[in-house]
Amino acid sequence: MSLSKAGVLSALSRRRRHVVYVVSDHGFGHASRSSTVIAELQRRSVDVTVISSVPRWFFEEACTDFGYIQEQTDVGVHQSSSVHIDPARTFKALERFWSPRAFSARLERLSSLLAPLSSLRSASCMSSSASGQSETGSENTSLAAPSAEKPPTTTEEDTANSCSPSTDTTSAATENTSRASPANSPVDLVVYDIPALGPLLARQLRVPCVGVSNFSWLDIYPEYLAAEPRFAAHIERHHAAYSHTQLMIRLPYASDELSSFPASVPIVDLGAWLGRRSQHSTHSVRCTLAALLAHPPLPEPPLPSCARRTSDPSPLSLTTRSPLSSSSSSSVSISPSSSASSSSDEDPSHAGFTSPSPSSTPSPTSTAASSPTATLPWPASAPACTTLEPHHRLLLLSFGGHDFPIERLRHEAVPPGWRVLFVTRDSAASSVHSLGRVLFFPQRLLDHRDVTYMDLISAASVVVIKTGYGIISECVQAAKPVLYVDRPDFAEHAFMVRALQENLPCALVNVEQVLACEPELFAKADQLLRACRSASSPLPLNGAERCADLILEQLTTYT
Repeated sequence: MSLSKAGVLSALSRRRRHVVYVVSDHGFGHASRSSTVIAELQRRSVDVTVISSVPRWFFEEACTDFGYIQEQTDVGVHQSSSVHIDPARTFKALERFWSPRAFSARLERLSSLLAPLSSLRSASCMSSSASGQSETGSENTSLAAPSAEKPPTTTEEDTANSCSPSTDTTSAATENTSRASPANSPVDLVVYDIPALGPLLARQLRVPCVGVSNFSWLDIYPEYLAAEPRFAAHIERHHAAYSHTQLMIRLPYASDELSSFPASVPIVDLGAWLGRRSQHSTHSVRCTLAALLAHPPLPEPPLPSCARRTSDPSPLSLTTRSPLSSSSSSSVSISPSSSASSSSDEDPSHAGFTSPSPSSTPSPTSTAASSPTATLPWPASAPACTTLEPHHRLLLLSFGGHDFPIERLRHEAVPPGWRVLFVTRDSAASSVHSLGRVLFFPQRLLDHRDVTYMDLISAASVVVIKTGYGIISECVQAAKPVLYVDRPDFAEHAFMVRALQENLPCALVNVEQVLACEPELFAKADQLLRACRSASSPLPLNGAERCADLILEQLTTYT
């Protein structure tokens, strides 16, 4: 039985819309701001499926009941440290990610999961789209991959650095075919931040596409042409992919105003901050952290370091809750097949997290090898030996999940009246540890108490960061002063410094000052606290609402 076009459009008008949100794997910043838009879309009765290798628990800090496909979406840049880029490794990773066989398999895998849902919609709605966009969508897909060549063999280093868990072929294939997106409805739109995979997937599904970002990789990769001229091919590839975007939403303080983005794509300014915020008062979060300092170790068996809260967020509480597995979430998780894992180039040091995927439980040996706290001099059961009082000023060290040489921190140099907080991913730790006035909160303990990273920012007096839109937007939302370190190799840095200077009390420090806990570090922090009393952002903070408005306008335009 066939339906007329009018009948199909009538049916579509009565159902919930379905958006696929493709999020960059580079760090947590893209996922941070994307999760606020996803939550706002859900509030407006839009179903959302997330595609990213950033763990599902990170998105669950802001939104619930979403579909989730664990897949590497882009390369971004690889980093040799928290603040330094490694162009050679970045190029090598781009070559693997965009090799014809690997990329085609990735696109086919995603299309097979989503295309059955979008076929009805695309057949009825895209035919009425602008003719220019239809012609663009009919081009050959070969632009997505380099000229035919055998992809490089995956090395032991690549396998060790991959964020995707090694998966049994049979079980992975079974899971992919047995579990679907959250809405058994056509895909209406692809939103991406900012992988070039996003517009190519939208074209494959024959649906419109919207980009959201303050930069694209077209602003970043040209910086490395001098070191490696072959970056030019990947710049052209990203430019061609981005050209299939129907609308680009430009966030404040965009790199070079996104001047490198394809001129054919309409760009609209968001004009507001897009970032997560805590739902709890500073006082309540500080009380919870103070209680955790004296709390006994968590019960065994250990909670996986990547497990997160259920889909029902509960308020901060000092009562003990049983460890929860991420599998209890009501959101749908679709893991990649084993071929995805073997071809993935994802590296924890560039992706922004060192813990394993939500679908795998770390072994003691693998955890010790990857944990940034593995060399710290304390047993897993050693309790904290200091306190967090209401009058203490709290310095939060936030470096985007990238490995940070915390073992070099001179804890004995922290002055009286200050506490330094650092979140560890040591899955063997079951309670808070301290060295002098430095407090090390295990991620699994914070998870157990439903303390989010936004809560930690709310509790902090001053936040020490490497510049990035995600963490800056969260500090703006919480009105927290910021000490930032230089990022000489990243093109976005200068624009993010301007954002800090125009929105928050801030000051430049260097990594060595932070590690040495130099008096100047805390003197600057005290100065910022005094200046913070009269500080306010010139931009509104309702970026998620504005972004959802623009996305819904596109849904209306193309249906």
